Amino acid sequence: MTSERRRGPLGPIMGAIVLPLALIVVVAVASELGRLVPALDPWRPDLERVERAIVVALGVWLVHRLLMTLLRWTQRSSRVDRALQVLPLGTRALNVALIAIGVLLVLDQLGISISPLLAGLGISGIAVALALQPLLTNLFAGSYVLSDSSIRVGDWIALQPGPAGRVEEIGWRATRLRDEADTLVIVPNATLAAATVTNYGAAGQTRASVTLALPRFADLERVERVAREALFELTAHNVRIVDADPTVRFQNATVDAVMCLVSVRVAAQSDIPAVQSELMKSLAPRLGVEVRTPSA
Repeated sequence: MTSERRRGPLGPIMGAIVLPLALIVVVAVASELGRLVPALDPWRPDLERVERAIVVALGVWLVHRLLMTLLRWTQRSSRVDRALQVLPLGTRALNVALIAIGVLLVLDQLGISISPLLAGLGISGIAVALALQPLLTNLFAGSYVLSDSSIRVGDWIALQPGPAGRVEEIGWRATRLRDEADTLVIVPNATLAAATVTNYGAAGQTRASVTLALPRFADLERVERVAREALFELTAHNVRIVDADPTVRFQNATVDAVMCLVSVRVAAQSDIPAVQSELMKSLAPRLGVEVRTPSA
């Protein structure tokens, strides 16, 4: 890919436009030779219309080949992986648009009125857009998710409200997650784009946390000592936990409670739900307090 970036797109562009340009030259030469044949004079107006239509069709083909070549070169040489995922849909849309424009221009050159066609296409487009509104909503949301860098395949994410899991695929209609129970969860992209998403990142070490809601006048030193004892015991036999020194930190106090954040480092994002469950089961009986996850 580095060598392609250094060479630039000039070579592929020249290869794409040579054939259409050569055919346009052939049509132009044939037209000039045809003018030298008097027997063709009765059909001259019709032949000129056909000639213009062929030249227009070849011109649209040239533009199509040029744009497709640039898109393919961008896909091979771009450093922005997330942008590459947007190209297939853009390529298909560009194909449809160029074909439609080419057909309309050719019909116009042949003397066929395209005004009724344009009016019909406008009405049909509105009807189709209304009928496919949910699909289009997910489609545009998918393009946003793909072009944005906030969520990638392999990330462990949690939707609020909604499921949590590792991102397996980001499609145009939906995003597929694999949750802790190895269940495939399909989330419409419109739901994903509208939700509050906590992204725990790609595979690698991170922290699992729970929050203790302590009584307002609780013995904080005792709470910290008991919590650390429980965490060290849990760390000793739980292979998901890789933190030799777990964190116990007292945070904001309310009228009724003092909040205490307890966290440990885990091997991977997918281990967070299981470790949070173990933390709750270990801390709640010992301290006799309410235990919450950070998203609660």
